[in-house]
Amino acid sequence: MNSETRPSSPTDLASPPAAAGRETLLGDRLCMQCFHPLAGRTIERDPATGLLFVRCGECATASALFEYPTAAPWVRRFQTVAIASFAFLALAVVGAIFGITVGFASAVPGFVAQASTARVVELFDEGGGLLEPVVGYERVQDTIADSVWLASDAGKSAMRAARSDARPLLVLTGFCLLGTLAIAPFVLAAGLVCMRRTMVTRVCVCGGLPLISGLTVLLDPNRVWQPAVFWSSPQTWHTWVTFHNSPFFLGVVVAWFAFLGIVGGIVGPAFVARFFRFVLPPRDRRLVAWLWHWRGKPVPLD
Repeated sequence: MNSETRPSSPTDLASPPAAAGRETLLGDRLCMQCFHPLAGRTIERDPATGLLFVRCGECATASALFEYPTAAPWVRRFQTVAIASFAFLALAVVGAIFGITVGFASAVPGFVAQASTARVVELFDEGGGLLEPVVGYERVQDTIADSVWLASDAGKSAMRAARSDARPLLVLTGFCLLGTLAIAPFVLAAGLVCMRRTMVTRVCVCGGLPLISGLTVLLDPNRVWQPAVFWSSPQTWHTWVTFHNSPFFLGVVVAWFAFLGIVGGIVGPAFVARFFRFVLPPRDRRLVAWLWHWRGKPVPLD
């Protein structure tokens, strides 16, 4: 509002222009009836209620200066939808991380054991051992295992050597890379969900989710990764190596996923903020201003 003197116009009877000392409306505001601009109209006061209003110069509709915001109910509805969507996102992220970790942790032992078993059989053969085939199986890994040799120092050394052999490590690396592609979006989302918390809290939550998921597999070997029926007879090299080396390979995968969770918890909010800073112009960043405000930082204008 401003104080100014405007000449009266006999042709405009709908809303007389500002008289000497009268206030006029400034700013962009439209008539609710015909959407004609109300800027410059004289502010009047209703004698009965004392409310301030301006009258449209086109349709003579009176528009109160102080109105109940018509968008307020929708704002509350949008807030409810946003909170529900945020909660659904959090549950979806937890479920996705749990499912991906359990899936990879359950599949790794069987595939990696096939490569590590070959190394154990090679060491057994180099030591002068004789392979006893099983009827119906042609692979060397499916021959009957020599439990006496496996219980000896040479057998235990062969088990350790099988864990560091290039073949199982190559398979394990492939699983870790594939798991990284699968879980990376969800650990970043977990970091985004926890962005209002401290970094220590984000690290504990985002790193703890894969760790707890992997422990559910590691602590229940008979249900998840026991190869075939281990206690059946005869025991093959594959079942023996899988049963004894699976905890090591499974632990590597779970530790890698937990590391990815920690990284996602640390860099997730900053990564998403940098992404929107790159794709949005400065004037449109207010749409996602909470990415900076929740971290106590100003919205970048460059």
